[in-house]
Amino acid sequence: MVDNKTNDFEIFINDILDNTGKIALKYFRDIKDLSLKRDMSPVTKADKEIEKYIRTQILIKRLLVRKISLGTLTLLMELRAF
Repeated sequence: MVDNKTNDFEIFINDILDNTGKIALKYFRDIKDLSLKRDMSPVTKADKEIEKYIRTQILIKRLLVRKISLGTLTLLMELRAF
């Protein structure tokens, strides 16, 4: 039997995967803003947007689990320049 925490985590991960897939498709075959990291590996605008989305979703989830108020969440998001 799967407990609620496991099920909630699976839903959270699946939502992230669904939405990052949509972001990736938006940029599919459109590599205009390609840059290189210090190690010379390529980074696209899609990569950056996907990373920002994932980080934001994890931050929101962590704050909601800790029951931090929406006002505090908004302030933290502004401080992190999201």
